Amino acid sequence: METFLDPTNLTGDIVHRYWQEQFQIDKGSNDMFVTWSDNPGLVMSHFDASQLPEGKLAQQYVMCDNFFHSAFGGSFLNHQYFIAAQAPVYPNAASTVPNNIAALDANGLLLLTNFPNSGRLFRDGNITPIGGVCFANTNQTFDQNYAVNTIYSRNLANSGSPTAATLLPSQNDSNTNDATRPYIPTIGDRMDAAGVSWKWYSGGWDRALAQSPNNAAHYGYTSNDTSIALFQWHHQAFAFYDNYAPWTNGVRNPRSAAHLQDENNFFADVTNNTLPSVCFIKPLGPDNEHPGYAALLQGQLHVSNIVAAVQSNPALWAHTAIIVTYDEHGGRWDHVAPPVRDIWGPGVRVPGIIISPLARTNYVDHTQYETLSILKTIENRFGVAPLTAADAAANSLAPAFNSSLASATDPVTLPTISFAKSGGNVTLSWPTGYASFVLQATTNLVNASWSTVNTGTSNQYSVPIDTTQPAVFYRLVRP
Repeated sequence: METFLDPTNLTGDIVHRYWQEQFQIDKGSNDMFVTWSDNPGLVMSHFDASQLPEGKLAQQYVMCDNFFHSAFGGSFLNHQYFIAAQAPVYPNAASTVPNNIAALDANGLLLLTNFPNSGRLFRDGNITPIGGVCFANTNQTFDQNYAVNTIYSRNLANSGSPTAATLLPSQNDSNTNDATRPYIPTIGDRMDAAGVSWKWYSGGWDRALAQSPNNAAHYGYTSNDTSIALFQWHHQAFAFYDNYAPWTNGVRNPRSAAHLQDENNFFADVTNNTLPSVCFIKPLGPDNEHPGYAALLQGQLHVSNIVAAVQSNPALWAHTAIIVTYDEHGGRWDHVAPPVRDIWGPGVRVPGIIISPLARTNYVDHTQYETLSILKTIENRFGVAPLTAADAAANSLAPAFNSSLASATDPVTLPTISFAKSGGNVTLSWPTGYASFVLQATTNLVNASWSTVNTGTSNQYSVPIDTTQPAVFYRLVRP
């Protein structure tokens, strides 16, 4: 592409939908990308990013060249997989939005029209038909009306009525006994239950909340803020779920407000040393590199600014890993056949870059990863249970990190604290892989609690010997 276009230019946005990508992959042959594209020339194109900001970061740290996006199709479904490892469900879609349900033939292909307009797609919907044949496995049929292509949420409408039938009903991560909606927990729910701090930072989020007709202050009307014309409402995955809906019965949801925040808050949290343990960053449209409306260079510069902000805080940078990837392939061809997991994916390869002082350097990682590998890494790092069989089976990103630090990402390997007496002090030490862990202490006194005594980046801590004090016990915990 760089022969004809500059990375500051826009390119066309070509089809990248759930069924079309499966047809393009053609059960591993990868020979139907041109046939099933709406721009056969652009589908074979690429940019050389080796001299761009993300390319430079990849060369300095870890480039994963065997990294696949987890769900067939576009951004919507891949964002859902990123936080829930499964597709969302539209209950009773057949009676509510029948024209939104895709029409498939007996082989799982999108049904084509007959004469006089033969060869056209009859109905390429955003919801699967119950009983429809799955193209990825024709021995299997869809058991639910799953939402697979772009759809907006009743929890965060972008315009019109927030109760419109075309909007996806709120997903149930709040009630295991709800007989009308399947229970779908998210990684946010898992981290909340484990006491792990986290936030989803989104560019333009505060302005989007001010614009949405869900905002009770608008009485169902929509304001028009042109500065967020490229805000991607369907990328705000957590907002689709009960627990993180921005409003509940017209009242601002405090749980949502605590976790779903504007990207500006990320930079403030870095400066103020208040960054949570896990961060998701979703840039505003002009900064997300999406073909059709965003330039490649602007998005890459945005990523490099995020990395530079973290690196500017040495204490934070010392124990941080930054994972940069794309939600999907954008409709472009790749010669590597994706692995076979299930009827949902994975799709073709996307770039994966791991940036961290704990990561390998100047390294190309050939390990097979997918988007769910990020979930698996979070689950291993913080000892939380997987969400589905899909993320349970995914490889974690541990091979990308320096092997001497691998124990810090392994929840099974517990850190051992050693003690050495010298003069009037006792020095506690532990493996360097746990240098970022927090040292806590307690005593054998009744009602004594654990208190933090060291939060530095060192793997040693010295204390004076005092025989007049009660017995003291120490432990290392994840920050």
